[in-house]
Amino acid sequence: LTQMVLHCVAEFSPVLAVRKMAFVRKATNYNIEVFLKAPYKTQLSGNIHNLQQYILQNVEKYTGLMLDEVSITIDSIS
Repeated sequence: LTQMVLHCVAEFSPVLAVRKMAFVRKATNYNIEVFLKAPYKTQLSGNIHNLQQYILQNVEKYTGLMLDEVSITIDSIS
């Protein structure tokens, strides 16, 4: 699952770097929290929402796991 999320982020935007991930298993579904490092002057507002959807769709499509939430936090800007 970690490799899948790393691949999704790298494929979606090569300038973003994953710093940390957390997975929480609920009764039947998962929550994923992704912490990213972004370069200064990167357009984030629409792109982060699109990245959320991209991760959600690809993880559900290729693993069969159902996700309740994909939370993305920008914790560092370089």
